[in-house]
Amino acid sequence: MRFLARHRRSRTRRVVSGVVVVLVLVASILVGAGFTTHKQAGVIKVGWVGPLSGSFAAASAPTINSLKEYFNVINKQGGVKGQKLQLLTKDDGFSPANALQAVRDFEGQGVKIFYMQYEYDARATTPLQDGSAIFFTAVPPILDVKDFPYVFNFFPPNKYAMLKNVQYAKRHGLNKIALVTNTTAQFQAYFDVAHDMLPKNNMSIVLEQRYDPATTDFSPIITRVKQSGADCVMVFNVGTEGTRFYSAAAAAGLQLPLLGGYGNASADLSSVPQAFLNKYGFFITTTPFLLDAKGNPVLKKYGALARSIFYHKYGLKANVGQGSGWNTPAGMVWAIRKAGGVDPAKMKAAFESTARATSGVAFVARPLVYHFSKSYHSGYPPSQVALAHLYGSPKWPGFYYGAK
Repeated sequence: MRFLARHRRSRTRRVVSGVVVVLVLVASILVGAGFTTHKQAGVIKVGWVGPLSGSFAAASAPTINSLKEYFNVINKQGGVKGQKLQLLTKDDGFSPANALQAVRDFEGQGVKIFYMQYEYDARATTPLQDGSAIFFTAVPPILDVKDFPYVFNFFPPNKYAMLKNVQYAKRHGLNKIALVTNTTAQFQAYFDVAHDMLPKNNMSIVLEQRYDPATTDFSPIITRVKQSGADCVMVFNVGTEGTRFYSAAAAAGLQLPLLGGYGNASADLSSVPQAFLNKYGFFITTTPFLLDAKGNPVLKKYGALARSIFYHKYGLKANVGQGSGWNTPAGMVWAIRKAGGVDPAKMKAAFESTARATSGVAFVARPLVYHFSKSYHSGYPPSQVALAHLYGSPKWPGFYYGAK
């Protein structure tokens, strides 16, 4: 009897072992065929590349915050097709060569989706426009689709900003313009647009002043502006240089409208006299950051994002995230879902299907509807760009009143 019992146990072990082997083989076949468990699905990695130090790092933080928080929301919902989103970041030290190397390093980790913070970051991807990866950015300059077929821009171009400045100047009879900006290529694009647009509107350029982004003393520049005979200044800056410029202008008693660009509000302006900014400070914003006459966000959904996520997590202050920083990862996820996965060519086709012949796509909320096409990858709608004062409501830091 003991022999029979041992025999039965031995046979049972052989059967169980055989079943385990079969299950392992079946699992291997399923994995090889592309079927994976939820645990095996892994992650979708997105690489962010840009400066994390220096004056140009000012705009990096809200972008990273937005990407991170949007991914958190999607991941809590189960991810994209069961895959969680993971953000990876690299500091390129404001160097195109470093930006290109950062992308190549990320590609070695299997990354196919990239966010390039500035124009130079996006341009650095020239050797990589072969369809092996797709690139996102949010910069004013427009990149030629022929040279950058896999770069998609979620921010309005410089010409929309200059148009709003010109419209304001014409309404107020201002036609002698002083142009002031730093020497970086991204900001020189404003000068290029100004040279084309201002003469067409019977406006003369009485001063062109370029400065190094590291400039700390702006008083000589303010003096040249005063001596130029300008009745309006179009000044384009970002971060700490903006703080220094406005402080110098206020200290020198400059009494001219200061019409800016998209980056002007990224400066910490708390040290600049409020009365000066209220009267003379303007910049270009987009409707996700615009207040109505009652002091409430024009687009309520973006106001809700600021309240529920960004103010709650990063403090009640400006430049902490949302806006195009939220639209861009929303666009990434939309394209991944449309493409059925991380396939740069299919994601590209999905964006290009939103051309004006069709309905376009609102990644977060209407009326902010994007239109991309095979020949145009800067899809931000011009109707959602506005000139605003450099002040708003203390209840809504980072939101601003529109200018008339």
